[in-house]
Amino acid sequence: VGDFDAVTAADPSRHVAWLYLGLARYQLGQPAAAREALKRAHPIGQTLPGYYPLLARTARLTDDERAAYDTLDEGLSRFHDDPAMLREQALILLELGLYERAWPTILAFLELGQLDPGYHASLFASMLRDGGQLDRAAALLEAARWRYPERPELTPQLAHVYALKGMPLASARLFEVSPPVAGRTFEREAADQHRRAGRTREALRWNARVADPWARALQRFIILTDAGDAERAATLLDTLEPRAAQLDEAIVARAAIVALMTDQRDRARRLIDRLPADSPARRVIER
Repeated sequence: VGDFDAVTAADPSRHVAWLYLGLARYQLGQPAAAREALKRAHPIGQTLPGYYPLLARTARLTDDERAAYDTLDEGLSRFHDDPAMLREQALILLELGLYERAWPTILAFLELGQLDPGYHASLFASMLRDGGQLDRAAALLEAARWRYPERPELTPQLAHVYALKGMPLASARLFEVSPPVAGRTFEREAADQHRRAGRTREALRWNARVADPWARALQRFIILTDAGDAERAATLLDTLEPRAAQLDEAIVARAAIVALMTDQRDRARRLIDRLPADSPARRVIER
């Protein structure tokens, strides 16, 4: 930065020096200063496809999304179908919540098959999901998980989207076939979605595969109480009660009800006493 500052101070017409100054400032985490330097480099920058995504990124980092979008529009008018510019444009539109306009840009970028499209399919789908665009997120992930088999996270990501869409059985089926992601497997999620679908037997089958004993016991208790099976749920109270302080109020209330239903009144009293005095669940149980 010091060297290029000296060059541009001595000769402000040295556009290449402005370009490298902008790049150096960007790498130092100085987006506002980088943006000003890159603007001064426009006469030479406009001949380079990489210039526009970098200038757009500095605009985004300085909260000027409109300028970032216009910069990429200019770049795409000069360099049609440049993947870096399409990617940046899609990200800006998604960040602005302009999902209708972002969608064709996303598809155009992915169609080029460059710059790790599988990773970006996952990223775009996450942003669509977070924006409530569940149908588009699902459509993107349905295609992407077959197209980019090297990205194992796409299948459980799609399963999560279907869960949010209120499609627990479709979600469960996808969790069942999800490959491990960073060493993590999805038996617990599959069991939970089967529970939500009212498929108790399948929920218990997948719950039995959950590796962590505490997580397995807690989920099994929830499955059994959802199914109205107080007798089998009661067999887990010895495991749950010693760690009741770690449970949320809803689970403690369930445990108290199960204890009452199986005539364990002392245990029920201990569990009820763990609930806040003003808890609606406590008042209902005590009645």
